Amino acid sequence: KMEVIYHGLDVDLCKKADSPVRYSQNQIVVVARLKKFKGHRFLIEAVKSLSAEIPNLKLVILGEGEEMNNLVTMVNDYKLSQWIVFAGYTDDVFNYIKGSDIVVAPSLAEPFGLTILEAYSCAKPVVAFNVTAFDETVIDNETGFLVLLYSIGVLAGKIKWRLQNKTANKESR
Repeated sequence: KMEVIYHGLDVDLCKKADSPVRYSQNQIVVVARLKKFKGHRFLIEAVKSLSAEIPNLKLVILGEGEEMNNLVTMVNDYKLSQWIVFAGYTDDVFNYIKGSDIVVAPSLAEPFGLTILEAYSCAKPVVAFNVTAFDETVIDNETGFLVLLYSIGVLAGKIKWRLQNKTANKESR
């Protein structure tokens, strides 16, 4: 017999976040170590297509890691530095989530996905690749969107829809 003990999350942390970090009118955030499997490059590709369509768009990337130089180079090559902020590591994750409109989780694989629960504790919608763990915590078209892995155009489309429909309770296609 095995008992599953789920990850603990202090849902009051978002309520205590009293200094939301807001860079722009249309802000998305990704909270993840900067590792290849976390899929930041796919989100940057999505922002590339959205930058001409969404006014005042800003992607805030929280985290540090071995992919930092590659991601910064990608942003510079695509001339996206005015749309993307590398905020680094912070213990203040909830203020960034609270200050954003959407939490995006572009991971290619995920053992748990704490970021999704952190987003929910701040009542923020999620757009994520449909991978194990996220498919257990995101109810597609209700609590967020699940996007077929590597579908950058669909990822961008769901982000755009969510930003244009910030007050919608339920997503629709």
